[in-house]
Amino acid sequence: MCPMDRQLLREHLVQANRHVAEVERHIAQQQQLVDGLPLESRVREAAVKMLTILKDTVRALEQHRDLIRTWLERGE
Repeated sequence: MCPMDRQLLREHLVQANRHVAEVERHIAQQQQLVDGLPLESRVREAAVKMLTILKDTVRALEQHRDLIRTWLERGE
């Protein structure tokens, strides 16, 4: 791998870290919203679904970030 490729991977890693942090902030906000809604409401059901989607998204982003880290560690 040429140095430019490693640099590009490092840039992607920075971006992946930024995306994970951003979605984690959204999760925290969404959790606060869910916590403030009445237990038996349609709005809460929708908010919980969105929270689940955000948590799934952050897991996918973390996996992608880990893959980039692995490539960098292996020098791929």
